[in-house]
Amino acid sequence: MPHSLHPSPRAGTPDNDELSTRYWNIGLAPELWTKECPEYLLGIGDKNIGILSLREEDCHKMSWPEVQELVDTNRIDRFQRSPSQLRAYFEHIYQVKKQYGAVSAYIQHELLHWDKTTPSSDPPFENPADYKITYNNWPYYIEEDIKHLVVWTKFLIDEDETTGRVTHDATARITALIARTFCAEEQGTGHKVNRDQIVWFKNWKSLKSVHALGHRSSSASEESRDQVEGEDTTVVEPEQGNVLSHIISQLRPGADLSRVTLPTFILEPRSMLERITNFMAHPDTLLPMPEVEDPVERFVAVVRFYLSGWHIRPPGVKKPLNPILGETFTCYWDYPDGTRGYYISEQTSHHPPKSSYFFMAPHHHIRVDGTLKPRSKFLGNSAASMMEGISYLRLTNRGKSRGGEKYILTQPNMYARGILFGKMKYELGDHSYVRCPENNLSADIEFKTKGWVGGTYNAVGGTIKNDQTGEVLFELSGLWSGEMFIKDTKTGRKRPFFDATHAKHSPPRTRPLEEQGDRESQKLWYNTVQAVKAVDHEKATTEKAKIEDRQREEAKRREELGVEWQPQLFRRVDARKGGLEEGEEDLEWIIHASLESNNPKELEDKILSIAPILPGQGKYDAPDPLHHHHTAKAPAETPAQHQRPQSDAQPTDNLIDFDPKPATAKEGVAGNSVYSTSNAQQSPVHQATTINAPAGNPPKTANLMDDDEDVSHMNTQMSKINMHETMVPHGQAPLKRADTETSDVDVFVDAEG
Repeated sequence: MPHSLHPSPRAGTPDNDELSTRYWNIGLAPELWTKECPEYLLGIGDKNIGILSLREEDCHKMSWPEVQELVDTNRIDRFQRSPSQLRAYFEHIYQVKKQYGAVSAYIQHELLHWDKTTPSSDPPFENPADYKITYNNWPYYIEEDIKHLVVWTKFLIDEDETTGRVTHDATARITALIARTFCAEEQGTGHKVNRDQIVWFKNWKSLKSVHALGHRSSSASEESRDQVEGEDTTVVEPEQGNVLSHIISQLRPGADLSRVTLPTFILEPRSMLERITNFMAHPDTLLPMPEVEDPVERFVAVVRFYLSGWHIRPPGVKKPLNPILGETFTCYWDYPDGTRGYYISEQTSHHPPKSSYFFMAPHHHIRVDGTLKPRSKFLGNSAASMMEGISYLRLTNRGKSRGGEKYILTQPNMYARGILFGKMKYELGDHSYVRCPENNLSADIEFKTKGWVGGTYNAVGGTIKNDQTGEVLFELSGLWSGEMFIKDTKTGRKRPFFDATHAKHSPPRTRPLEEQGDRESQKLWYNTVQAVKAVDHEKATTEKAKIEDRQREEAKRREELGVEWQPQLFRRVDARKGGLEEGEEDLEWIIHASLESNNPKELEDKILSIAPILPGQGKYDAPDPLHHHHTAKAPAETPAQHQRPQSDAQPTDNLIDFDPKPATAKEGVAGNSVYSTSNAQQSPVHQATTINAPAGNPPKTANLMDDDEDVSHMNTQMSKINMHETMVPHGQAPLKRADTETSDVDVFVDAEG
């Protein structure tokens, strides 16, 4: 059993002999011993537990020759701190996160004093504003005369794709930086450092701690535990442990399982309606598509756009807040050429959850209509969000079909591995498709999950083919979180397709919070989001439960009054033969407006009349649904009034979309709302790691994974656990994945450590 989960002995309080052997007490004076593991040492991993279990006098300070050897042989994983250093480091990181929400925020603003981390257009290390050199405040256990410096950069250091080593060009630039910074004589002093007295290395991705702010060392560096936003964000921070250990930490004899809450580190502080905007956040791949003349190359451009948004995700394993019925979110993008793109979304169904959205860049002839229908599944030690639904992308200046040349897009599924045992990891998996029926072109894109043996994380592969002839025109390969390549099958030429490593996405802009209505995402979830960021566990749970309980009450009232809820900004598609959306029944809902003009200005005016999007347009006040649509008929094509959506949330990655069941037994009738919430604004605060249940009677939805039924099932299973037995996963068949290229079958166990 992990040390941090030791139950108390059955025969009363542990004696001092037993307490002295617990790893968190070793090296401390007896009066400082505790029965429980300190929170800042939970989930630190076996290697670190081993170090803390040592006595200080048994540790060896590394000499300069030993440091040189580890760097020369690329064994930087062997650098380590002494027990006292490691304990102090973990406590420091814990306190930093409580105050700042993330270590990256502390480093950027307090250590480096950078307002922005966007690099200049100058070559690496040529502009002093692009990098900064600091002492490592938490060095390894090395001799006192060895100084450890860290070079922080706003840019990424190029690495060889196959070896992971720094490229020759990047090495030359780093060498030049060292020479002019440390080895050149200081004017008037004659002081310099001999080059053979300096070693440098770039951290392995698996050791690197602050990925959003690149760093490399001129001695030895690890900054080991804090996995933050950037390159290698698929592994949840080890000190957060896993969902199971967090649940167990709350269990006591006779504990009420309904009060057990799930950790907030799985929450991304924004609604799913806003998370969808990741899809449109790369104008560099979006806007050029309609201008490509050749149909095949135009299709390739659409595939490139499709692949460009998946790298946008928060650190670790996160899920967005589940939108409530009738929730809306609107936003816009200002493009470099002075034009704009507009986005409108609404939660059109609660059970099952359906998020409908619309995007248009009128001056660039681009329109997107879509409905996302996430469906959650438990897979032993994994949870999956099956991303059902469909998007229709139209280039209105191309094609012969009504509305323009149409592209049909689906999404990969999302997996959270290790939710009960091992480290939590995020993966995209399975096949998705891009099709253009008019030009007989299709792309079959496979997001490959890592097998138990071999394979790599975040791999993607696929083909683009002519559906009429069956000829494969292009092959796709690479990493959806890194560099992707496209190969022309006729010429054999392989070229870069999209590099997510260096890509800069463009988040959308929204109206000020005071201009938003109570049911717009950012206004609706404001208190919850701020509490999550502030690590205010009780308030986050309470605020979230208020919204969900209110939604249940609305559903109950509608049922009593015989009111059928209808979306306000979207209408049912007319998929009948000859209908406006013939053959598009999978879309289900489409924006309720006629947008067939060829005049961009006219289109903009119509879009802005649907709902407020730009600052100054005012609030979107949803009408009272209890005074409309009295009948229990299925939703019909009832004209939705032009209303003003709600916006404001923040990017999220939906992995585990577990929605709360409404109190009413009536499926499909969830709540549009008539409530007015407190709109008191609060100052921004920072990100949370765990959530504790509020005092008193638990709200109906005190959990943060948003599915009462699934959490109830988990609680039932948890109640069967013998807390005095070693806890290991067992009794589940391994999952398998057949590789479409080699036909090999990968078998993997969900508990990846």
